[in-house]
Amino acid sequence: FNTPPITDCTTLRRRNNNNNRNNNNNIPPSPPSSPPPPPNAQYFPPGTWERYLRATNHNPIEAHRRLTSTQTWRQTHNMNAALTQPHPTFDVIKRYYPHSFHSTGYHGEPVYYEKPAQINLSALKKEGVSMDQLLHHYAIVTEFLWTHLSPYQNGPSSKGITVLDLEGMRLRDFAGEVVTFVKAAASFTGEHYPERSGRIYVLNAPSFFGVVWRLVKPLVDPVTLAKVCVVDSSSSGDGGGAIRAALMERIPFESIPREYGGGSMIPLGYAPEEGMLRDLMSYNNNQQFGGS
Repeated sequence: FNTPPITDCTTLRRRNNNNNRNNNNNIPPSPPSSPPPPPNAQYFPPGTWERYLRATNHNPIEAHRRLTSTQTWRQTHNMNAALTQPHPTFDVIKRYYPHSFHSTGYHGEPVYYEKPAQINLSALKKEGVSMDQLLHHYAIVTEFLWTHLSPYQNGPSSKGITVLDLEGMRLRDFAGEVVTFVKAAASFTGEHYPERSGRIYVLNAPSFFGVVWRLVKPLVDPVTLAKVCVVDSSSSGDGGGAIRAALMERIPFESIPREYGGGSMIPLGYAPEEGMLRDLMSYNNNQQFGGS
C-alpha cells in the first residue's frame, strides 16, 4: 500500500474548482434556518452556536450536547483564564517541542507548523514537564490562536491550516508516547474547537506511512479526511518542489518557510505571530513571578 501521492491533492483541487464552476450555473440551495441558541450559548462569543450547528450537520440536540461538553471542559480546565495565567513551563516546552505559527494563507487563515518526530519527551520529563502539562500547553496555544490570531467564528479565516512534518518519524514512534500526545491533543481540539480545520498537510511521510494511513483512515470522519493532503518523503528529493506545490494551494509563496521551498524571509519559529505568543506568556509569567 503506497502513500497517497501529491497528485491526490492537486486532483482534489481540480475537482473542487470544477464543482465551484458548476455550482455557479445553478441557484445555490438556501441554508437551513438556525434553531435558537440554548441558554448556555451566552457564555461563548457570538457565532459559536452556529459553528457547533455546522459541525453537527445542523442537529440542534447534538450541537447542544457538544456545546455543553465544551462548557464543562472549559470550566474544569479554567480555559477562560488560560491566557491571563502564568505558564512557567512555556519556554522549556518550546525548546523541546517544535511547533509554531507562521504567517497566513491566501484568505487570512492562520498557519500552524509542527514536527512530531522532534518532540523530545525524555528531555521534557527531565525538566519536570508531565504529559498533562504538555496537553495544557497545547490547549493554551490553541486558545491563543482562536482568541488573538483569528477570533472569527465564520468565513475562511475562521479555519486554520495545519502542517505536520513527519521527517524522522520511525515506525515505533506510532506506538509511543509522542503519538499518544498527538492523539490526545487532536481529540480535545476536535471536540471543543469544532469547524476550525481548513486544511491538513502531512509532509515528509515515511515509506511505511501508507500502512499506518490505511489503518487510520476508517477512523477519520469523511469531512476531515477530505482536508488531508499527504506528501511522502520521496518528494523531498526534488528540491522541495512537491512540498512547495502542495502548500501553495493554500499559502502564498512568500509566506511559506524556506525549509519547505517557500520565499519567507523569516525563519520558522520567529514569525510575528510567535512573537505575540511569547510576549503574552512572558508578561503573564512576569506578573506572577516578577522580573523585567
